[in-house]
Amino acid sequence: MILAQRPRIKIAVHVTAAFVVSLVAVVGLGLALQQAFVANGATPFDARVTKWFVNHRTETLTSWMRALTWLGSTAVIVPVALVVITALLVEHRVLLSVFLTVAVAGASLLSILAKQIVGRDRPPAPLRLASVTSSSFPSGHATQAAATYLALAVIASLFVRQAWTRIAVWGTAIVIVAAVGASRVYLGVHWATDVLGGWFLGAVWVAGLTLAFRPTGGQES
Repeated sequence: MILAQRPRIKIAVHVTAAFVVSLVAVVGLGLALQQAFVANGATPFDARVTKWFVNHRTETLTSWMRALTWLGSTAVIVPVALVVITALLVEHRVLLSVFLTVAVAGASLLSILAKQIVGRDRPPAPLRLASVTSSSFPSGHATQAAATYLALAVIASLFVRQAWTRIAVWGTAIVIVAAVGASRVYLGVHWATDVLGGWFLGAVWVAGLTLAFRPTGGQES
């Protein structure tokens, strides 16, 4: 990623535009969903999906889901991001480190703002297997997982040549993102459309950042 080709001010403008577009898009989606709410903030689709997950709960599966959901938590994402950012800085990949930093921090801020604006109710308390406090839409775990692991996939794919390796990188990222989202519905702390909204927000945000930074595997100058 060559600094001369992407002046800082131009990157900042594009990042700002990506932030605004991502926020407006997900808030619009959340407000549109309100028109389909039937009870407790659920749509008919949400109610069916949640009922299916609840009916298929087992002790073993619950243990797995409790573990998987941590992959979308700040407690895991921030340390992972910091390790990669440090490695990138050691290799003098400053803009790539900024790309990842903005992806992670921006995703968290976007989900917080969207939650406050939309203000959707969580699933009923008796269904929850974890403690939650904020509103429901979009899922913060799903947003952070999508943004972080997709951004990491963008970075990793810059340094591998084989097509099968890139497929493996992206496949792994997608599986992790999907697992985190499924865990949130299984644990009864989010509706399915909260997770879909989080995935949408995280993916749009990273796509916008990729256009803004235009990361490459070349040396910075």
